[in-house]
Amino acid sequence: MTALLIWRGIFVGRYLGLLGLPATVIALRQMPPRQRDPLALLAFVGFAIAVMHGALSVSIPRYNLALIPVYAISLAWLIGALGARLLGEYKQPRAPVGEEHRDQCPGGKRQQRPLAPEPAARH
Repeated sequence: MTALLIWRGIFVGRYLGLLGLPATVIALRQMPPRQRDPLALLAFVGFAIAVMHGALSVSIPRYNLALIPVYAISLAWLIGALGARLLGEYKQPRAPVGEEHRDQCPGGKRQQRPLAPEPAARH
């Protein structure tokens, strides 16, 4: 009976829970570790609350509101990742300002530009 109450409580926000649960699983598997760790911690807290309510009381979805941020972050990341993949916007990291042409300068140093243009010679 506890497993059924936990299952009932996980689907907080109806459609958000229905979409958010698989999105959370996918996001936790696909995210880079630096992004995954905070989400995993947040998900652990949310699901621990869901398990606690399912085991100790009648698990009503409104008791598990801690899962809403987990589902929202997971869905946002998944939609962003799918959008980037569909649009083909995997861009290389940009160099800091002023370092774009460093490899093209002699000696690898940035050349100094004059602050003002030189006046044209009059004839």
